[in-house]
Amino acid sequence: MKKMFFSLLVLLLATGAFAQQLITVAVSPFDARGGFTRDDADTVYELFVGELAVSGSVRVVDRGSFDKIMAELQFQQSDWTNGNRVAEFGKALGANSIIRGQLMTLGGKPVITASVLDINTAQILSSGSLQLNDLGELFGKMPGFVKDTVKALPKPVYKIGDTGPGGGIVFFAEGGTYKEVSGLLGRASWNEALTLARAYKGGGYSDWHLPTRSELDFVYKNLRAKNIGGLGNDWYWSSSEYSNVSAWGQNFSDGKQYDYFKNSALSVRAVRAF
Repeated sequence: MKKMFFSLLVLLLATGAFAQQLITVAVSPFDARGGFTRDDADTVYELFVGELAVSGSVRVVDRGSFDKIMAELQFQQSDWTNGNRVAEFGKALGANSIIRGQLMTLGGKPVITASVLDINTAQILSSGSLQLNDLGELFGKMPGFVKDTVKALPKPVYKIGDTGPGGGIVFFAEGGTYKEVSGLLGRASWNEALTLARAYKGGGYSDWHLPTRSELDFVYKNLRAKNIGGLGNDWYWSSSEYSNVSAWGQNFSDGKQYDYFKNSALSVRAVRAF
């Protein structure tokens, strides 16, 4: 019952990341060594994959699909050192990377290891380990371990118009730096607009802000002027002040920027970099 619960949880969380441009990761069932049982390793695997899915930073191949394709390709343990076989396996899974893990003992204490494999070369991109006093510490330490593992995964590549991690529309994509703009948050005065943008938590992120004058212009030129993203002809606030009583805004019908009295009601969208 416990395994069924975790498997269902992983599947639901993995499929919930529908709106994001994410890489797909396959996780091989963890190996058991040093006196640990298959059930012990499977429990660690389920916790690892569940936390990986909860992070929202990757799509995770579900266990059923992993086992099915492994059987169809007759993929063996010895094939992990064969670059061609690993590439074939990874592509069949639709994965960008594969994570292999194991549960073993060191000095009488449980140790979990995880390695990130490049599916094209079968080379290890990174590896990490987590030592515990007992398996009961898993719940408290697994989130940090998974977070460190995710850092080593290849980063997704975005283009203008894609959906960003926060659910916004990507309006800037240069040199591995990306920016996204939120949906319409409403109409407000300038001070209220600053507060609305800072309070926005799209995608669970807290680094949203009212766009600067230059960021707002990028939104116009890269999205509105190219009819991408369904932005209307509203007048939008920027965070850039013109004077004590006015701030810069932009008319999305013609792209021109004007200074507006801060008590004017203009439309509001938030932006963030990632």
